[in-house]
Amino acid sequence: MKTLQFKLWLLMFLSSATLLAQKENIYTKSFKTDKNTTALLKLTGGTVEIESSPDENFHVEYSVEFDNYPKRKKKEVIEKVKIETQMSDNHITLIDKSKFYFNSRIYTLLGTLYKKDTTKVKNYNKKSKQDLIEQIKESSAPISFYEEMIKNSNRHSTKEKEELIKKYKSRKKKGYNRIFIIKVPRNIELTIDAKNTVIRLNNNLVNKLSVRLSGGKFIAKSLSNQSNVIKVKNALFLAENINGGELALNNIKKGLIGSINEANLLAEFSNLEIGEIQKNNTFKGFSNDILIHNFSADFKQFDLFLEYSKIHFFKLINDYELKAIGYNTLVNIGNTVEKAASSKSDKKETFFVKERSSEGLFSGIMNFDMTHGFINIHLVHDKNIKVSH
Repeated sequence: MKTLQFKLWLLMFLSSATLLAQKENIYTKSFKTDKNTTALLKLTGGTVEIESSPDENFHVEYSVEFDNYPKRKKKEVIEKVKIETQMSDNHITLIDKSKFYFNSRIYTLLGTLYKKDTTKVKNYNKKSKQDLIEQIKESSAPISFYEEMIKNSNRHSTKEKEELIKKYKSRKKKGYNRIFIIKVPRNIELTIDAKNTVIRLNNNLVNKLSVRLSGGKFIAKSLSNQSNVIKVKNALFLAENINGGELALNNIKKGLIGSINEANLLAEFSNLEIGEIQKNNTFKGFSNDILIHNFSADFKQFDLFLEYSKIHFFKLINDYELKAIGYNTLVNIGNTVEKAASSKSDKKETFFVKERSSEGLFSGIMNFDMTHGFINIHLVHDKNIKVSH
């Protein structure tokens, strides 16, 4: 009798455990590739993990993990998944036609919170490149919308936020998590066209990438290709390292970049924080707020063309040159407000010069072209700075 009761208890326990957490593999497919293979991903919603393939094949894996989800409703979720893939003339096309509801207002609301959090900052504290990378990793971790809202809210203290999140996590939640993984061989060229999607680019991707994302999040570990073209709009942008290529950012309320090297950045209406400027970068844009924490010991040349924008950077350890031209731009050096370029817009003039001192290690040259803006140099006490009135 006891043996029978134990078997019944064990059966009930296993059934209960199956109900609590169960992973369903929905779609799996692989394609053989070579160095001439190209691929296109068309994505609409959800989270997509893109990582390096362990072999020369292009792999697609889609699964759903259910948590406390009734069996009768699992079928409804599974039926919403619709992935179409094909290969023709050595070109792979993947289209996600899954019918999951996405509320774009979520990221609009989050963007508003990030913007409020950015504009309220009065004191600028210098961070190391590694500090910012750790911040990017923390911000990149998967998190529920509720937790993200609480963390970025100005209505609660740190202790209150911790208590609210702890209470939320302790609840018995019912739901499901979609896991969409695409593994890409290192030699193929990849194009991504996405809307309202969380794109996670894992590993150090050396593939040639062409990305267009509108809404959602763009999260990258390391992108290393001189031919990359990355365009992100109305989204959160997080990248530990960018090495080469063109980057176009529009209306980024929270943008964190650990380091950037030999890249062309075009930004509009964006808030960006950069851990380190490395070699030969060019920034252009309109109506931005850009904070730079560090320059590498050999940044060589940094060219900046901004309108109606603010640029912040901290005193460099090594020697450097800086020349700024433009008009209607104010220079703040430490806590001192200096009158800078003339407000007349008929002719650009040189209004700010920092000459080479010929002492110590020389790191590089900065060329600024600023109109209707602010140059904020924090913690600067340098006799070689000259301001032309």
